[in-house]
Amino acid sequence: MKKILLAALAAVILIGYPLSTYPLGVRAENASRAWVETLSAAVPYFRVAKNDYRRSFLKATHIVELEAALPGMDTPFVVTMQNEVEHGPFPGFNSLGVARVTHTLVLPAKVQQQLAKVLGDKPPLSAVTMLKLGGGGSTRVTSPAFTYKDEKGEASWQGIDGQMDFSKGYERVNYTFAAPGLSARMVDGSEMKIGKISATGQQEKIAQTESLYTGNSTVTVESLTASSGPQTTFSLSNISYSADLRLPVPSFLDVSGKVAAQNIKFGAEDWGTFEYAFSAKHLHLQSVDAFGKTMREAYASSARRGQSAQSATQLQTTMLDAFKKHGGTLLKNDPVIELDRLRLGTERDYLSMNGSIRFVGVTDADIKNPMGLIPKINARAEIVLAETMLTRIAGKASSTLGRNARGSDPATAEAPAGNDVLPMVNAQTENAVAQGYIIRGGGTLRSTITYADGKLSINGRTVDSMK
Repeated sequence: MKKILLAALAAVILIGYPLSTYPLGVRAENASRAWVETLSAAVPYFRVAKNDYRRSFLKATHIVELEAALPGMDTPFVVTMQNEVEHGPFPGFNSLGVARVTHTLVLPAKVQQQLAKVLGDKPPLSAVTMLKLGGGGSTRVTSPAFTYKDEKGEASWQGIDGQMDFSKGYERVNYTFAAPGLSARMVDGSEMKIGKISATGQQEKIAQTESLYTGNSTVTVESLTASSGPQTTFSLSNISYSADLRLPVPSFLDVSGKVAAQNIKFGAEDWGTFEYAFSAKHLHLQSVDAFGKTMREAYASSARRGQSAQSATQLQTTMLDAFKKHGGTLLKNDPVIELDRLRLGTERDYLSMNGSIRFVGVTDADIKNPMGLIPKINARAEIVLAETMLTRIAGKASSTLGRNARGSDPATAEAPAGNDVLPMVNAQTENAVAQGYIIRGGGTLRSTITYADGKLSINGRTVDSMK
């Protein structure tokens, strides 16, 4: 009886597994082909030159050849991806899922030979995707660490490790990425170091759009240092970029972003921090999506024709046509673009700026004649410069001029005195203050510039009335 049960179980497995693995193989093929379509749509400069999927019983091989027609390239650059697909429900008989896909980047022979000097027999990039039974999946991307040394110097790269999780149809995508860093040192003593790099993101596709996602993404670099010889010439830390897209109300998109860096130093001089924050609010969702689709199709069409890129005239025409078709609805819904903050410097020495621009009372006639939009602009900008920062910049200009003069002809050149530039800058500043272009007070120089109803004003006075 026991032998009969074992035989029956074996028969069920032999019959049942082919019945289950076949539809999963079909699902794996559909998912692989959909991925190629998603890639070519997201990166319009790529043209799919080959999409060869060969499916067998337990596995398949998927060859994807992409031609990258980038601007300025006379000959398209070919990228080949070979994907080895192991069918479920037990891919490779050591996991559970629809399929496991191992991605391999096939590089030209000459490139492989050069990389072999650094990596040996290790692939430069490895990626494995697991397609889940319930839909969606995850992709793990890794790159090996290496140290390379030759007669010019040595470099050390700590590798990368990334993970992307995605839902069915890529409706939701979450990712993390980390690279411990890079260092390089030349025999002349010059050196560059990049600290830990990391990135995270969570995105969700907006319903009834082709390629718009809400969510946020962040990229950070721990530090960057570049030196020439024993003395550090440039360094900064805590470099970051972040972006956020939201739908605060139905049918309208808000976008914001920020770039920042701290401890900016040139030599021994501390230039403080840099911060740039921007936002665009109340963007009509369908207009943004339609405009983006039009531009992607224009670039993709250029790539399919084997052109490196559209000519400037063609691109300008395409953008103008897209604006006339979709820009009316976008502008008539009162979008606002803001420079929330632009600041460079320390607490004492700094330059800062903020501003906004919007269009008021736009009509269909204005869209047909874009020059008619100029009087509809309502814009404002405020600029503040600490006088100590101005003095510092003028002093650096004097020093630079001196070095350039001495270097141009050491035998005859004379360096200008260190205070040559500063009196000239102070005289120009005094003149601007007297004419009302600048307001001086509290150790700062300030200007508020507005444009409304077709009139330009500075510090509350129209430009025509200023003398």
